[in-house]
Amino acid sequence: GDDDDHDHDHDNRDRRDAAATVVDDDDDALFDNLLLIHEKNAGDININNDDDDDPAAKEKAGVDDDAETDRGKRPRTASPASERVERAGQYLRERCGLPPSVCRLVSDLLESGGNNNGNDNENGNENGVAITSLRDAREDLRRMKSHPWRFLYDRTDPSRAREDTGLFFSESNSNHGHHHHHYYQCPTQQQQQQQQQCPQQQPQQGTHPVFHENGGNAPPGGVVGGSSGSGGSSVDAMLYGREKEVKTLTDMARRVSSHVSDVVVASATPAMTMTMTTTTTTTYPAFLCEAAFLSGHSGSGKSSIIQHVLSSCCNGGNNRLDNDADRDDDRDCYGEDLLLSAAAEEEEKRWFVLHCKFDRQVAPLLALARSFNDFFERFAPLPAAGASSDDDVPRTTTGNNGDNDHRRPRQLRQRQHPRQQTAYERMSRHVASRLDTEVFGKLCELMPVFARLFPLAAGYDRTSSSSTTTSDAGNVGSGRNRLRHLFHILLNSIFCIGRPVLIVLDDLQWSDSLALDVIAGVVIQSKACVSANLGLDGRDSSRGGLFLLGSYRDNEADETLLRQIPAMDRIGGDYVRVTRLSIDMLSRRDVNEMLSFKLGLPMRHTRELSEQVFQKTRGHPLFIQSFLRSIISKNVLSFSVRSRRWTWDDLVVEMHTISEDVADFLANRIRRLDKDVVLALQVCACIGFQVNTSTIELLNVGQFVNDMFEALESARKEGLMDRAGPIYAFSHDMLRESTYELIPASERKSLHKTIGMSLALDPDLVKHAEICTLAADQINLCKDVLNPSERSMFARLNLAAGKHAMASSSYQQARGYFESGIALLHIDPWKKQYPLCLELYELSAVVGFMSGSGEEVAGRLDDILSNAKHFGETIKAREIILKVIASRGQYAESTNQCISILSVLGEDFPEDIEPLLVANKLKETLALLEKVTEEDIRRLPLMTDTSKLYAMKFLSMLCSFSMSSRYHLCHLSSCLMVKFTFKYGFCEESIHGLGDFARGLLLETQDIVNSIRIVSLAESLMSGHPNHHALRARLTLRFCVVKPCTEPVQTCIEHYRNGFNSGMISGDIENAMTCGYLCCFSKMHSGNGLQSTQDACCDFLRQLAKHKHVGSLNGTMSVFDTCAALSGNSGNSLGIKTNEEIFEEAKQKKNSFLLHQVCLNQIFVQFYFRDHLSVMKLAEVYNNLDTKRAMDVIQVYFTGISALALSRCNGDKKLRKIGEQSLGIVAQCAQWSKWNFENKVFLLQAELHYLNNDFRAAEVAYKASVDSAQKHKFIHEEAMAYELYGIFLIETRLVERGLEQLNMAISKYAKWGGRMKVGHLISFMKGC
Repeated sequence: GDDDDHDHDHDNRDRRDAAATVVDDDDDALFDNLLLIHEKNAGDININNDDDDDPAAKEKAGVDDDAETDRGKRPRTASPASERVERAGQYLRERCGLPPSVCRLVSDLLESGGNNNGNDNENGNENGVAITSLRDAREDLRRMKSHPWRFLYDRTDPSRAREDTGLFFSESNSNHGHHHHHYYQCPTQQQQQQQQQCPQQQPQQGTHPVFHENGGNAPPGGVVGGSSGSGGSSVDAMLYGREKEVKTLTDMARRVSSHVSDVVVASATPAMTMTMTTTTTTTYPAFLCEAAFLSGHSGSGKSSIIQHVLSSCCNGGNNRLDNDADRDDDRDCYGEDLLLSAAAEEEEKRWFVLHCKFDRQVAPLLALARSFNDFFERFAPLPAAGASSDDDVPRTTTGNNGDNDHRRPRQLRQRQHPRQQTAYERMSRHVASRLDTEVFGKLCELMPVFARLFPLAAGYDRTSSSSTTTSDAGNVGSGRNRLRHLFHILLNSIFCIGRPVLIVLDDLQWSDSLALDVIAGVVIQSKACVSANLGLDGRDSSRGGLFLLGSYRDNEADETLLRQIPAMDRIGGDYVRVTRLSIDMLSRRDVNEMLSFKLGLPMRHTRELSEQVFQKTRGHPLFIQSFLRSIISKNVLSFSVRSRRWTWDDLVVEMHTISEDVADFLANRIRRLDKDVVLALQVCACIGFQVNTSTIELLNVGQFVNDMFEALESARKEGLMDRAGPIYAFSHDMLRESTYELIPASERKSLHKTIGMSLALDPDLVKHAEICTLAADQINLCKDVLNPSERSMFARLNLAAGKHAMASSSYQQARGYFESGIALLHIDPWKKQYPLCLELYELSAVVGFMSGSGEEVAGRLDDILSNAKHFGETIKAREIILKVIASRGQYAESTNQCISILSVLGEDFPEDIEPLLVANKLKETLALLEKVTEEDIRRLPLMTDTSKLYAMKFLSMLCSFSMSSRYHLCHLSSCLMVKFTFKYGFCEESIHGLGDFARGLLLETQDIVNSIRIVSLAESLMSGHPNHHALRARLTLRFCVVKPCTEPVQTCIEHYRNGFNSGMISGDIENAMTCGYLCCFSKMHSGNGLQSTQDACCDFLRQLAKHKHVGSLNGTMSVFDTCAALSGNSGNSLGIKTNEEIFEEAKQKKNSFLLHQVCLNQIFVQFYFRDHLSVMKLAEVYNNLDTKRAMDVIQVYFTGISALALSRCNGDKKLRKIGEQSLGIVAQCAQWSKWNFENKVFLLQAELHYLNNDFRAAEVAYKASVDSAQKHKFIHEEAMAYELYGIFLIETRLVERGLEQLNMAISKYAKWGGRMKVGHLISFMKGC
């Protein structure tokens, strides 16, 4: 038997060698040779008629030719009408060693040539397969050459032929081992090069694994609509009828890749090109996003197109290092170091890929977080030997398949190439430097891999945070905002490596508003931060490139998703390009091409079969797959060893009845399985699209089936389930849906309850987040079938599940659990279950508030206030109520309510507060801080008095609320907070109190020395604090009032930028947006380019609109309008209000903070146009606002210059006095900050000398002002000094020298971007 097999293999090798010789020749030469056969009389060929086939192969395959005849099958072969044609084909096969495909082509040529008239007859084209044109023959030859393993090489093994259809489970492919080819040889190097030149037309072999988002390898999917549903061999990775869509997506990916690598790509479109060159350009934006969204019905092939893009992006280049067996061979030949070096070089060519598949039974946020966790998992170090943490090593069953999938990427990480290590270190640095301990703890809860990835996690106690029930509620939507910015930081850490990023979002119809908001926010905020330089560190901001690829069912998508897609396109501008593709059903030709490739036959041979398939399936890709699998399983379509090809009977195929609906068809297929397999699938369908083996272990106790794993493996072999490491997943969403629909409606709740009860038996249920939330999900689907004792038990389970979700920042999911727990409570819960009821109500309100649903939690807050037994139990509810009121901009109301709460806590404030009282309190409190150091503060005991802790919290809130209306209350509150710190102990609010006290001390007493000292003290206490970012977001506004007294004002831009980032990280949008606005304000007043400042304002306005933050909206518009008045770039098309409109609106709302800012901006404009009368009038309005602000000294400077200029014209002594007073105030500031105020002092002195007719001293002072402004980088003030110096020279009859100075001023104004000011000055010069 062995000898026979050896001879048989030898014969097959001979045939393959001959075939390879044929295919290596030029196809035109081969065509010419076959054409000669076509033209020659077939009767002249003297061939023996030998019908014997290879018995060894037939015996090995277990095929009986008689059985085929007994079944009544009529094989569809070429069936030549002439016996001579049949003998010719057999002669070529047996004597010449040509494969059947070539013999079939010759037979078809002879068959066509036998018809001398060129017309079909019973001898010429009996079955409609004869070649009727040269195009048919050339197409056959092209396919043989391009796809030899499918259309050329000999076939002898029916089982391998079945696997090659991509419809059935393949054990060899599932193990990722070498394929032992029974009937064809591997493509030659020349053929591989040809395949790479035509990637869209080449099927990928099973030996080429695909890099997936989890760092492992898996074979590419099958046909369109079936990559997630083929469940079989992966030899067939063709896409049929999707050439246009694939090209569009490939071009988009190429543009992103080229942008990141700083390479220009040539194309027909003016924006981007498609031909790669090495020309470097600097005109491209720093960030580019291409977004494509595929829509279509379920099973239309969206996932297969996505899989094709994944394969193209991740498999570009040589993939042999990804194969375990190949890697072992290479390691032996070349050594480990060389192998790792080659792997690293190959790795750098690949994309960073994150793949998220949403599931209707899994919280969308968690699905998104898992994709990031899986991505960063590839960089995480291996856990220590013996580690058993559920978070570090997923619980899984033993077995080669699962172990290999899970272990392979981990083994590769044990030794990383230096380049890979550098990439890891850059990402690590980027993330760790932007997160404090508290936020990093949230990140570890959401993505456990970071606990191992970064050393910062070592000291973090994860268990403590998950058990916290009264965490700070922050501001409205703070949790949602923190989460959005957290994902933004993670993506930026990936962008900074300088590699293209592909994010795949499958089944977006099952995402929610938060996930969509996070996705859109990541893209749009990345664009905004790169443009405005708000949030990206210049050291790490490489050229970013993102390809966002999403899919959704258009008949199930909600309005939120449909609105979000065009919003990204509209807001993204040039940085984000959105493309929408509709995926329709396959055409008749597409179906025929699919069958041709799957069966390895020319399209003319499969035309009639494809027509029947199309009629039955209407071109639905998943339906086609299922139908083909059905007729192959029933031997209606079978592989004939004798003919070495697929055969069928058209009549039998036509009689094969199927359901008209694909869901019914799939359901019927599942019903035919063993009952244990069906039940196991139904249990998995109740859980979701995928199930972890650790969950299956808890359910594998005989309650459902004897062996869940055995049943699921049977389903996997049927192509219904896939497995990747410790995860079982349905091959397609429709399979899960059909399986779930098979459960009788009356039994579904019972099954959900049984699953939930089984999971609840886990002794570590409360500690294990995944199992706890999964058990709660199951129980919440059957609440109405629980008895009273079960309802109480599962109300507590929902409480635990909600805390887990809350710890991982999944606030919407957490609120769902808390609300479900409330629904399970007793009918009178406040009397029967008071502690549980209070905790559920309070936490539901907290997470609703943090997710941005401030108005929706009002009912829960009212219930708490009405039913709480004492005041202390209402503190959290009252805190939320105050913040909701403040979020509406009703600061006066929130201030009054805060004062009322403090009164209950024993802290009263006078109704009328005199400035003298405030000054005395500040001096009194300053005595407590005399000679106090950081060490003194840290040695204070922690505050433990609950009443005083509550008081400190509300005093801190009062400081924030009163700044816009009753600012004296802020100063008194800060004094009280400092006193409480020294009397009752230190707490987090103590740092707030120090920052607010330093600001009040400077504004009310002008004590610069102590203000700076106390700010430094507060900064030292804030540094290293676990809640560092939340503290910095708030205190930046206080610190930046004091810092310009000693630091260059330009540094405030960086301080505000850091405050903005900290606010976004901690979710404090209120302070983040205020910092962002003041960053734009500081840019304008520190001499940044006007156009740059306007661009920053535009980008920031988009963020304000995105976050629906009204507080800083008018202020940012005022900055833009101020710049526009000087630059001439109007913002009318953006709907931006003018300063006059904003001022009137601020007066109506009595917003003193905004009034000061707008009035100062108006003074700024009039000062630079030298409208000194308007400056004096506006200054009078400014001074009447009766509130001291940090920018008062700037107004004093503008007023002093204008007062001296007017006094020079009309001799008004009052104006002279104003000018002299202004000089004194600015000179005092210059003693502390020469950088910020020296040039202003010189200019005031020059104007005063000019007024006093001391021309020599005036000229010296003008020159000194110019030099100082230039040295300290105030280009706008340098230009003003040149202008006033030039006017001075002209007015003192030194016209020529004066015009020279005015020309210098024009040059500086032009560089600043002040086009309108340049025109104004040119008009003035013409009058000279």
